[in-house]
Amino acid sequence: MIYNLLIVLGIIVTVLIISTAFFLFIPFYFGADFSWFKTDKQGNLLFWFLNSSFFLLRYDIRLKKLIIKFAGFKITKRQESVKEEEFKATPQKPHRETVSERTGKVRGTETGSQKEPVESQINESGLETEGIEEIHEIKEKKGEEKENSISQEAAGKSEEKLPDLLTRLKNNKLLFFLKEKKLACKIFKWIFRIIKKILKVVSFKRLHVKANAGVEDPALLGKIYGYIEAIKYGSNSGKNFRLEFTPVFMQNYLEFRGSVSLRSSLWKFLLPLIVALVTFPYLSTLVVWLRYKSLTKQRRKKNEKIC
Repeated sequence: MIYNLLIVLGIIVTVLIISTAFFLFIPFYFGADFSWFKTDKQGNLLFWFLNSSFFLLRYDIRLKKLIIKFAGFKITKRQESVKEEEFKATPQKPHRETVSERTGKVRGTETGSQKEPVESQINESGLETEGIEEIHEIKEKKGEEKENSISQEAAGKSEEKLPDLLTRLKNNKLLFFLKEKKLACKIFKWIFRIIKKILKVVSFKRLHVKANAGVEDPALLGKIYGYIEAIKYGSNSGKNFRLEFTPVFMQNYLEFRGSVSLRSSLWKFLLPLIVALVTFPYLSTLVVWLRYKSLTKQRRKKNEKIC
C-alpha cells in the first residue's frame, strides 16, 4: 500500500517538474509584418510559442481582425465598425431665457444707473473734507507696519529653518547609507547586475526590411544609403538580419515591407527578479541599519537631556 502511494506521489512530482520546466523554458515569440505602398498599407501583430502552426495569435491592424490558431483549429474575431451616425453631433436646442435670468436683467437695468462710487458723489457735491485725507494716511501707516512685521517674521522663520534642515539631513536614511562606501559599492553592483539581466530578457530572432526610398536632395540620399550599408555590413547576424535599400533619385518616394520577431521565455522574465533576491547584500545592509538605529537613539537621548 505504502509502495503504491510512493509510486503515485513520484509520478505526480515528475509531472509537476516537467510541466513547470515546460512553461518556464519554452520559448515564445512576438512579431510583426508590415508593408507600406501607395495602393496598399498592411500590418499584422503576431504572438506564438513552440511553432506558429501549433499556436498563433494574429491581429490584422487594417481590418481590425483577430485570428487564433491552435492545433489546426482557427477562430476569427472581428471588431464591429463604429457607425458614423454615432459621431454626428447632436443638434443643440435653442437657449430659452429662464425667469431668474429675466429678473436679473431687469434688476441690472434698474439698479445699474443708481450705483455710483461714493467718492465721485462727494466730489460732485463738493463735500470733500480733511477727515478723508486723515483716513488715507492712517491706512498707509497700518500697511507699512504690517509689511515690516511680515518681513521680520519671515526672517525669523528662515533662521529657524536652517537648523531644522541640517538636522533633517543628518537624520536622513538615504544619505547615511550612501556615506557607507562599501555598502554603496555593493548596491550599485547589484543594480548593474539586474540591468544586464533585464537587457537580455528579449532577443532578436529576425529582422528583414526591404525599402525603396528617395529624396530630392541627392547628397542627403547618398548619406542615408551610406549609413544603411554600414549598418548592414557592420552587423554579423547573417540571414536573421537583412536590409535591402534601393535609392530613388530626384523625388520624394517611400515604399517598404518587412518583418520582425523577438524571442523570450518566462524564465528570462523571472531571472532578473531571482538575481535581485539572491544577490542582494542583506548582511551588510543589516549591519548598517543597526548602526543607524543606535546613532538615532543616541541623538534622541542628547536632545532629551538638552531639553
